Amino acid sequence: MGTNENKMPAWARIAMGLSSKKKELSDRETDAIIDKFRNFDSEAVFEALLPYLDSDIEAQDIFLMLLRPSLTMFRLSKFAEVMKKGAEDGNKWMQYAWAKYNDAVCPEANSRALSIEYYEKAAEAGISDATMMLAYCWQDGEYGLVDKIKYFSLRDEAAQNGSLKA
Repeated sequence: MGTNENKMPAWARIAMGLSSKKKELSDRETDAIIDKFRNFDSEAVFEALLPYLDSDIEAQDIFLMLLRPSLTMFRLSKFAEVMKKGAEDGNKWMQYAWAKYNDAVCPEANSRALSIEYYEKAAEAGISDATMMLAYCWQDGEYGLVDKIKYFSLRDEAAQNGSLKA
């Protein structure tokens, strides 16, 4: 690991795929994260969940709830590079976060295309909320044309796979 990587906090190394250390949330940690969530401390919740995303279902559910409101994505702007790097490196949770960030914040000229690209990657990796976001693209015509049949098909698929958004 390079010297810059050694200076990164553990959560950033995990999100960027530089560490494979995985663990599960304890009840105490879950309670602390939920308290931060209730106090609208989006940044602290994001940081606290990153080390657990690959191995803890409860952390994954909280992460998906955290990313639901578009306003949250503005609050998480300081993590944009972490999301982008993790997404590019194939981390499905960062692919979904990067898609949501581009969808809500539109920091780049090609943000809409990036959001669709990374929703597709996250959906292919099994994140059902990403499948639901793709359904919305067909419902709203983000692919160019409105296609209600594709919308309903993707919505049903997302719902069957446990999407919180479906």
